[in-house]
Amino acid sequence: MMRNKITEKQKPKVSLSKQLLLYLLDTADYLARANERIYLLSPVYSSYPKRERQHFLEYQRLRSLERRKLVKLKRIGGELFYRISDDGVREGLKTRVISCNKRLPQEETCLIAFDIPEDIRNVRLALRSFLKKAGFRKVQQSLWESDMDVIADMEKLFKLLGIGKYTAVYKTKA
Repeated sequence: MMRNKITEKQKPKVSLSKQLLLYLLDTADYLARANERIYLLSPVYSSYPKRERQHFLEYQRLRSLERRKLVKLKRIGGELFYRISDDGVREGLKTRVISCNKRLPQEETCLIAFDIPEDIRNVRLALRSFLKKAGFRKVQQSLWESDMDVIADMEKLFKLLGIGKYTAVYKTKA
């Protein structure tokens, strides 16, 4: 089996807002409880001097995520809290898969198999497009492979997208 030769230059760049979303996702514990609709609500910033440029830029990125309805911000007392939306979780997982740099060991491969019904063809086409963007290689029409360690994130993403029953994620040895 041929391994993907994806270099750093081929990986799409991740915006600073998406990097912040990934950070928020990484600090959340809701992914461990996949069947529940759990949102994280925790403090982001205490009161800080508005003149500090770094804090101001991070706040601007949070506001950008809020405008795109990926997070909801709420000020309680002097602290700012956030809540990640379902769209935010999906977007964060997609970004994490696309920007993954961690490879599987030499003889292992991540295989994605899917059999999506004809009546939701647009989902199948969107999935193929996403897999290609994420650096997967087409083995057959509905079988894709990658040497990146994205198995757990792909399973969570498929479950959140509601296509878990049509897809399977495998870790194989050559």
